[in-house]
Amino acid sequence: MPVPLVGVAKDIVYGVCRFRSTFETLNISGTVNCNERKILLNEADFDMRQRFMLAREIGHIVLKHHKNGKSERVDYREDSSNPGGGGKNGMLIDLQ
Repeated sequence: MPVPLVGVAKDIVYGVCRFRSTFETLNISGTVNCNERKILLNEADFDMRQRFMLAREIGHIVLKHHKNGKSERVDYREDSSNPGGGGKNGMLIDLQ
């Protein structure tokens, strides 16, 4: 049985949203904004990639990997030649 990752994020009081890629965010798979307590995932990524990134971002939060008081961390795709789709307006969409 899979771990309910959205529930885990809620347990540590973080919201989970998807974002639509813009030109500036094509290579971003996931990010954490500690001030707003949000985990953001790129909606252009496949579902399994988003699930992996959610688990990874939860791990970064729990292990306190935001260094030097930085409130945000960003995880980039390793293969920038295949950024996927996405819209132009960078809107956030709830991940339920």
